[in-house]
Amino acid sequence: MPDFSVGDRTIIALAALAVTGIPFLTIMGLSAAATVLLAVLVAISLVPAVLALFGNRLRPRPRSTTSAPTVPLDAGFYFNH
Repeated sequence: MPDFSVGDRTIIALAALAVTGIPFLTIMGLSAAATVLLAVLVAISLVPAVLALFGNRLRPRPRSTTSAPTVPLDAGFYFNH
């Protein structure tokens, strides 16, 4: 679970800002740590659930065999006067 191993280190590092004794850094660090915790929980629970729920509907559709008309790359740069 790479999401959790990176997430827990980030949470610990951000929570360590509370040790500085500066109120602004304490609030910022704990708020950021809570946000990272929420992101990790979503990544390991909600994302797999959505992928399991929607499954093949999230895959790209195969291209059609008929080719659409192509537009030259320089279209719009030359004008007839």
